[in-house]
Amino acid sequence: MIKKCTLFAFILLCHFGLEAQQGGSQVFSFLNLSPAGYSHSLGGIMISNASNDISTALENPATLNTETRHAATFNYQFQTAGIGSGSAAYGNHFKKANIDWHAAIQFTDYGNFRGADEWGNETGEFSAGDYAFVFGVAKPLNEQFTIGVNTKFIYSRLEDYIATGIGMDIGGYYMLPTQEASIGIVAKNMGGVLRSYTGDGGLLPFDLQVGFTKKLKYLPFRYNITAHHLYKWDVRYSDPNLIATSNAFGEVDEPSLLAVTADNFFRHLIFGGEFLLGKKENLKLRFAYNHMLRRELAVQNIRSITGFSGGVEFKVKGFFIGYSFGLQHMHGSSKMLSISTNLGQFKKK
Repeated sequence: MIKKCTLFAFILLCHFGLEAQQGGSQVFSFLNLSPAGYSHSLGGIMISNASNDISTALENPATLNTETRHAATFNYQFQTAGIGSGSAAYGNHFKKANIDWHAAIQFTDYGNFRGADEWGNETGEFSAGDYAFVFGVAKPLNEQFTIGVNTKFIYSRLEDYIATGIGMDIGGYYMLPTQEASIGIVAKNMGGVLRSYTGDGGLLPFDLQVGFTKKLKYLPFRYNITAHHLYKWDVRYSDPNLIATSNAFGEVDEPSLLAVTADNFFRHLIFGGEFLLGKKENLKLRFAYNHMLRRELAVQNIRSITGFSGGVEFKVKGFFIGYSFGLQHMHGSSKMLSISTNLGQFKKK
């Protein structure tokens, strides 16, 4: 079974993933946004920690587990200019097949716009939004290794125009219980357009990610390192406007090969951690650093803390309430509110 799943994933990677490119050539890029507060506070991606948070299955379906059965969550992110995004999810279990599953929606609402014809006459307001309807399953192959698959139907609307697409995530999750560590790997957003606004096709924003999470033995702290865009080495954005001359003769001050290599290497990595406080770890403080976001969204020649993120989560009467923020630009940041619980605890005994 493992061989068949591996072969199937390899075929999909060759067909979709190796053709994928960054920036401008992909469709439905809202799928790159953090779907939940957990990942938002930890740099934008979290694929290597299977907990009671059902939202992690939107990023890696293999993180579904016994604790996500009857779990539910809702997340809403406040973006700039009144744009909002987020997700909602519910998980359960197929007993006979020993398969955990979840159903979810990931969305982005761009708000209302004033429409006008070619002569400038207003035609009324219209709205725009993107939606991904997700259904995923996970199957433990043994006590340590789990595989999972997400299927996605994508719907996008701009006034009376409609675009649709279909996609898939294939993930794996491996636990090292004696070391209190885990590894996650996922091939994300394999798929393409079924119907577009313009009649042209396109590929989803594919990514190949690997994550590692470990809890320290003598400190209530868990750290994670996530590598992304592993299908492509050079992920730098080449902007000719950023080239500066070093003297009056117009000689270009080129960075050293070592500096370029180091910068590109760290663009693939996200570093994060969370303090687990209290006897039952009901209070969590999180922070992270995403080097790619810092390099691509920082303002030239101005120091800022772009690329950092953080958040807090606490438990109140069976509900986990979280707040996270992402510093994406010196003039503003995105904030996300999250609430999650396990509905099984409310069943009558």
